[in-house]
Amino acid sequence: MIGSTPQHVYGELHADKAFIRIDGIEPAVGLTAFNLEDAQTQRRLIQSARDKIVVVQGGPSGLTTFASATSLKYIDTIFSDRSASVEMIDKIRTSGVEVVITD
Repeated sequence: MIGSTPQHVYGELHADKAFIRIDGIEPAVGLTAFNLEDAQTQRRLIQSARDKIVVVQGGPSGLTTFASATSLKYIDTIFSDRSASVEMIDKIRTSGVEVVITD
């Protein structure tokens, strides 16, 4: 869900865990999305959750897309597949985020 309605709803919720799909991750920039509404909705969901878990399809690649969602400092865990480079995983772990590699 994107747009003003879910942004308002997520602002009223207090979630234990939020699973967020993201388009781009670059440690120096943070999490980014291809469109502004996605980024705003993801940011609101991240703000309302205790544990923030990011799911990255294709692994974090250092990609920076159009709109900023949040800094890595607000993320607890990233799930990635084995396509992520060891270099990128190390950079993300250095920022304090747990990275879980899945099959």
